Amino acid sequence: MTVTRPTCAGIGFSLCYVSFISVIAVHFDGRGSRLVGLAFGLATTGVGVGAFVYPALLRWLVAVFSWRGALLMTAGLAAHLLAAAAVLRPPRRPITVAVETTPSLSSSASSGYYTEDAIDEFHTKLSVM
Repeated sequence: MTVTRPTCAGIGFSLCYVSFISVIAVHFDGRGSRLVGLAFGLATTGVGVGAFVYPALLRWLVAVFSWRGALLMTAGLAAHLLAAAAVLRPPRRPITVAVETTPSLSSSASSGYYTEDAIDEFHTKLSVM
């Protein structure tokens, strides 16, 4: 138990770290936002703070609840990561279409992005021609 529990926890927490960092990268992809550095900084700082606090928390849980209670509490903490991972979704973005803009489409054409309604309108106009 001394070897398997930290090994399994380390693998699991590292997989959580990679998935949350990749979600941050996908969320800020192509937006040109200055907040990308702040988001990555906060995410990686959280990992360092967790690595600093977790051993002290585990020592306190073992002292108060014994090792069985401490394992139960840390399992509950890890189960909360499952709930956080369940709500990870890619951000909704407008669909980018690589066609020349025509003045007959809506004003969203000037921005270079089309909504799904504008694309459907474009297809119906093409089928009428």
